Amino acid sequence: MRSALALSRLSGIPTVVVGATFVSLATTLPEIVISIYAILTQHEGLAVGNAVGGMLVSFSLIFALYAVLGTRPVTRDKLFLKSVFLFLSIGLVVIFSMDGRISMWEGFILGGIYFAYIALTSKGRGTTQAPVESHPTETKRQVFSGFLIGQLLLLFGAFLLVQNSERLAIDLGISETIVGLTLVAVGTSMPELVTVVGSVRHKSGDLAIGNIVGSNIINATLLLGLCGVVGAMHGAPLAIAPTTLFIAIPALVIASLVALVPILIKGRVFRAQGIVLLALFAIYIVALIFI
Repeated sequence: MRSALALSRLSGIPTVVVGATFVSLATTLPEIVISIYAILTQHEGLAVGNAVGGMLVSFSLIFALYAVLGTRPVTRDKLFLKSVFLFLSIGLVVIFSMDGRISMWEGFILGGIYFAYIALTSKGRGTTQAPVESHPTETKRQVFSGFLIGQLLLLFGAFLLVQNSERLAIDLGISETIVGLTLVAVGTSMPELVTVVGSVRHKSGDLAIGNIVGSNIINATLLLGLCGVVGAMHGAPLAIAPTTLFIAIPALVIASLVALVPILIKGRVFRAQGIVLLALFAIYIVALIFI
């Protein structure tokens, strides 16, 4: 969190942009590592479940907890373009998943959306926040320690998590897809939770919401796109399990609308959103267990 704010001060990039690009990519890296590693080791259900489940956890649990902690203003003008990309990305995932798989070319399309998002976000970063020149060495040290050393620890934890997911699924008597949609998704979303908690402490709603939206864009485009391409290169298109298609993805669509539409209209986060999203998450877990 401190390194993110330091990066914003050092570069002059608004915090909502930092949250939606640099921070979201850093907090999504464990999910990328886990999903790619899972595909290469013949655990596609875990890979897709982690990607889609991570998005749902971001909205229905992490965003919900942030909302319950109190209403806060958000710079909706800077969030609008990112929300458009997110809804576009989720829409494409829904369309591509209808036949039960994501092909290599569909993976390339999703990846292209991600790079278009980065290009437009970087181009439109604006000048709403001037760089701070005081203590530049200390600021650069904060950025380095937060984004490089921190990622090494996250990657180490990610490998431990994926190595034990198969055994966990066998011990619990459930599919790897459900493990990915729940336990692994929650575990890999912890960096986002840490960022949101730090945002609450520093009263930076833009960074928290920007990070959640940005990480979900990365999951829907770069992560699933890479999974589709790697899966096809590894022998077969990326399979989408019925549990993911008929339970997780519809829940994700509802959660994204509940989280973002009120912000885009009112420019604030409301406690009612958090309550609705927590209820949705509870229904989602029940549905995974009993359906």
